[in-house]
Amino acid sequence: MKYSDSVDILIKNGIVLLADFSFKNINVGIKGREISYIGNEEPQAQAIIDASNMMAMPGFINSHTHAGMHLFRGIADDLKLKEWLEEHIWPLESKWVSRDFVKASTELAVLEMIKSGITTFSDMYFFEDEVAKVVENTGIRAILGEGIIDFPTPSFANALDTVSFVKELAYEYRENERVNVSVAPHSIYTCSRDTLKKAKEVSDEYNLSIHIHVSETLDELLNAKRDKGKTPVEYLDSLELINSRFVAVHFVHAEKNDINIMKQRSGNVILNIQSNKKLGSGIPHVKEYMNAGLTIGIGTDSVVSNNDLDMFGEMQDIAMSDLDPQAIRAKDVLAFATIKGAEAWGMDGLIGSIEVGKRADIILIDFKRPHLQPLYNPISSVVYAAHPEDVDSVIVDGKILMKHREMLTMDEEEILHNARAYAERIK
Repeated sequence: MKYSDSVDILIKNGIVLLADFSFKNINVGIKGREISYIGNEEPQAQAIIDASNMMAMPGFINSHTHAGMHLFRGIADDLKLKEWLEEHIWPLESKWVSRDFVKASTELAVLEMIKSGITTFSDMYFFEDEVAKVVENTGIRAILGEGIIDFPTPSFANALDTVSFVKELAYEYRENERVNVSVAPHSIYTCSRDTLKKAKEVSDEYNLSIHIHVSETLDELLNAKRDKGKTPVEYLDSLELINSRFVAVHFVHAEKNDINIMKQRSGNVILNIQSNKKLGSGIPHVKEYMNAGLTIGIGTDSVVSNNDLDMFGEMQDIAMSDLDPQAIRAKDVLAFATIKGAEAWGMDGLIGSIEVGKRADIILIDFKRPHLQPLYNPISSVVYAAHPEDVDSVIVDGKILMKHREMLTMDEEEILHNARAYAERIK
């Protein structure tokens, strides 16, 4: 049967990465916010993107960020996590973080994300209502979690006020598909038992994901065993936090029973391998998580602990993190960065793959580069050889945000000027 409808945007002449991770030279049509056509025909279109020598693929899902920290990039390097956090980051945040700081930081972060092919990010920081405004204005998609901590933060005096704000934010954006809300208690070492239980109550009431740092360092694991008689995962499970909406970030020091609990409760894991290596936290047990059938996503963490938002680098490092070269394949990590990341946030019915009826969150990778030729396997080339600068165009929710490296929804020069001005004040 011939496709007779017109489309708003037609991507033609390119390779398309399909939902089953096969790739074909076919066309993709977008109507409104959705992918409406995949096939060999060329429907009438208001706009045509010639993707010759490119691959259309789902946009990356950066499953753990702290976008509001972007203006601190490079300010505290070569440190262990505890010293980095307690002696540098927390004092800096106390002095500098404000609504305006978070806005300027997030604009810089979103600019970097769009230019590197990230179409969705999951954030944990402060003044997330300001982050939401940036998301709305720029066209990107996000899951936003106000950081819940038992001591005062730049945005709230205590955890109870933060939890109340999360409820308000969830209600405000309850019908917004591009601005989603999570409950984000920072960790078991910054949140009391009562705070964690309140976080679960909000998660249950509003059907929100719980976004939390878990077992990031060996010290965290050993301290939990000493103080609570349980690993962090066992402790969180005793509070009934772990279910299909539970998203454990880092999960570096996981014991066998931790993995079993996560499997039994359908918990999700987000890998942040470059941040973990930079802070000396360790390497996650990716093969064991895969063998257990855990849903795995990828996050970059903040640029203060990484120092970029490069999902290509994250994929490559994860793929090469096991001594068995067949244990974690290029196809696996590309899934972590796309459809599995969507699944971790309960959004796999909406985004994460190029399928008719899903939202049109699509990026184009330009293979006309010396480091991407010759081209035998596009998936291997993306994972092992591509860089953020190889992203040619970005579409989110059916709207073109970047075309041929030109930003269409953000003033790049103004954002970079603001970042430089802040740096002059901070240094």
